[in-house]
Amino acid sequence: MILGDLGAECLQSKYCEVVNAASMFVGEESASFLSVSRNKNIYSISIAVNLKDPKGTKLVTELAKICDVLVENCWTRKLNVMGLGYEELSKVAPQLIYCSITNHSQIPMSHKPGYDSIASAVSGLVHITGPEDGDPVRPGLAMTDQATGLFTHLLHFTS
Repeated sequence: MILGDLGAECLQSKYCEVVNAASMFVGEESASFLSVSRNKNIYSISIAVNLKDPKGTKLVTELAKICDVLVENCWTRKLNVMGLGYEELSKVAPQLIYCSITNHSQIPMSHKPGYDSIASAVSGLVHITGPEDGDPVRPGLAMTDQATGLFTHLLHFTS
């Protein structure tokens, strides 16, 4: 989103089976989708790719050859198993800056999926949000997701 704001051409690819889990809809519009996809019509396009199909992995490999940056947030090592990890793609696309985002980094839970609410809880963010004498409360925004995007943008902007 931020790279698109700065004029980059962005291609967003999602798994075919992924459904927008943000269910805050007004009519047919999702507030969550609009907030993170605000520049879709200007600088970027979205595609759905079935990575379980060899045609899908071949498509991603071909796209990597013409892209400058790839940012992925799959479960740790999932793309490696599909032949789309850094080791494989760097052989066919040496120019590619490959950024792999994980919720649990290299700790023992790195094989588990990560979501904003989990990162907010583990980091202590929910503990400092909400009433002083009350239960922890998740922030109204996906703060750790947004912070991850900001730091990822900074990484690519300085690369």
